[in-house]
Amino acid sequence: MRSLLLLGGLLVTGCGDGSDAPSPDLVILVTERQAASFGDFVAFTGDARVATRVAADPASELARSGGPVRVAVVDDLDCAECYRLEQAPGGVVVHGGAPLGVQYGVAHVLEAMGYRFFHPWRARLPESVEPPVLGDDAGPTFEPEMSRRGLQIHTLHPIEGLYDLWEPGEDNLEGARRIVDWLVKNRGNYLQWVALDNVQQGEASVDRWMPHAEAVVGYAHARGVRTGLNIQLFGESNLQRAFDLLDADVPDRRTRIRERLSAIVPEPGFDEISLSFGEFSASDPALFVESVDLVKDVLGEIDSGVTMSAHIHVGNYEDTRVSYMGEELLYYFLVKFADPEIVPYVHTVMYYDLFEDAGGAYLHDDFAEHRDYLLDRLRDGERVVYYPESAYWIAFDNSVPQYHPLYVRSRWLDVHRIAETAATEGFEPLDEHVLFSTGWEWGYWQNDYATLRLGFTLPDRWEALFEEMFAPYGAAGAEMAAAVADLTRAQHAGLLEARLAPYIAGRDAVIDVGEAMGIFSQPDRHAFAEVVAMDDTARAGFVADVIEPLEALASATEAALARLRAAGAPEDDRFFQELADGFEVDLHRARFAHAVWAAAVARAAGEPFEPHLEAAAAAIDAGRVPVTRRHQDLHDPGADSLLGRNRNATIYQHGYLFYAKDLCYWQRELAEARAATAGTEERIPSCVL
Repeated sequence: MRSLLLLGGLLVTGCGDGSDAPSPDLVILVTERQAASFGDFVAFTGDARVATRVAADPASELARSGGPVRVAVVDDLDCAECYRLEQAPGGVVVHGGAPLGVQYGVAHVLEAMGYRFFHPWRARLPESVEPPVLGDDAGPTFEPEMSRRGLQIHTLHPIEGLYDLWEPGEDNLEGARRIVDWLVKNRGNYLQWVALDNVQQGEASVDRWMPHAEAVVGYAHARGVRTGLNIQLFGESNLQRAFDLLDADVPDRRTRIRERLSAIVPEPGFDEISLSFGEFSASDPALFVESVDLVKDVLGEIDSGVTMSAHIHVGNYEDTRVSYMGEELLYYFLVKFADPEIVPYVHTVMYYDLFEDAGGAYLHDDFAEHRDYLLDRLRDGERVVYYPESAYWIAFDNSVPQYHPLYVRSRWLDVHRIAETAATEGFEPLDEHVLFSTGWEWGYWQNDYATLRLGFTLPDRWEALFEEMFAPYGAAGAEMAAAVADLTRAQHAGLLEARLAPYIAGRDAVIDVGEAMGIFSQPDRHAFAEVVAMDDTARAGFVADVIEPLEALASATEAALARLRAAGAPEDDRFFQELADGFEVDLHRARFAHAVWAAAVARAAGEPFEPHLEAAAAAIDAGRVPVTRRHQDLHDPGADSLLGRNRNATIYQHGYLFYAKDLCYWQRELAEARAATAGTEERIPSCVL
């Protein structure tokens, strides 16, 4: 049972009132108006040693001698999201703006005590609660470097947030509250999710959804978090059961847009409606611009307080290149011809960034077009949101499964280089960042955690994000961070620079069908049969470009794992074990990929290929060990929904770890390699429902 809806007031009055509750080791002193927010803040930390207490004058309570460590919360600063920490006799005073500044300040104090808010359902807790030593953090005022630091929980996918944010129910509502709380603790201030079309199935569907949406939005607002809902414009571009506004044959577009917007605006109270336009195909450019403007117009009539944004996706296909107003451009950039008040979200995918090679993802060798548009908006003093990804679950990373800290480096690199460019050219740097989030297990919470925090304070080095993350582990934590950095560098060299991404990622049957149609999402790779048919020259090139770099990636991953194992962290620590399992599954995946592709090379050269296939099968067996261990101890208590088949509102009737559980993509590739080398006729798993 996931229900733990502890109301802040109940938690507060249960402490220090003569009840049988044990005396806490840490008390957060708050005023009556702060009690509800900090009640959940403490409850969701999951530490029974911490409690809140209402005080008329929290700062004066610190004068009492003895007793627990105390933190006094004083919302006396005018800046809503800033805070200042004051070391005082008996504890710490957090001065801040309300409601977010003081929450950020208390999170900072707890982090100084060894807490880390890694996952909505699980924090890293210190062994003992000791008075915080703030050092240089006492005195200065901390203010966010970006005005918007947010997540889009991509609920079109069967991830944790789908069930929490979209599916009604008390258990799911607690999960949604935890997501908001986690975002706040990690210095975020904006939460968006994607609407699905099941609420378009009739008035009863809307009525069922609305109370849950209102509860989530209301809770987010109470904690100081603004909210947004992402919807699709054209039904014909809607491939994943998103809530859409227009069908191709609608004669009265204004009436249809009003009907559908009225179902979701303004009753839940969303602050922003964000428009998407599908993938892989385009509509008539004039119709696109006219329809986007029409949505903006109707939205203003329904609720003038709701802002509107629009997503600039990727996809360098012939069908998505259009001509309009004398320009040849990617279809999604037509947004720039619409109402100038519409804020563009500039997208990139996977762990690729705006400045380096994109590996052929969505047929882009790089995302220079997106980078230049974003920078031009900043140069002109116009609003723009950067909207990259923290995972790409479909057959690419956490569903394989793989652990890819490379995402953290990429998210830091983008913001860092944009800031460098702004400083050099004399314009304001990026001020709004919303991260596309799609799954938190296998360490993918790290990507969201780090990106939210770098939007508040950008460190000079990406490695510092991992160093801060694991600092509570002391010397062992420094080595853990160094090992993760080693793995990140290995992934950057192998997956990004050497373009090994498609050989480490999986492929399902739908990806193969898409390739036959000229549609590519993840970077493309050779088929096993193509390698088997290579002549000597082509084969030598493949060995140099793929086989040898795969071997180097495996060796570097093995060295990073050895460093992690030698760090000295407690073997039974939950987060250390998650790291170790992530490193280990990466190692076995690299060895597996090397083996199956080496088998194809050996077959082409007329050499024995069977030992390579045996090595691949052994790598699968080895990979099952960390996968089984990890899936027996997932963070989210709703693990069954992540690992199994289930009915939900998306097109995917299973959780995002369903194929990871049985290493389906590995099994598929081994079957394909056997067919290409040994001529077997075994069934090739499709890895799709």
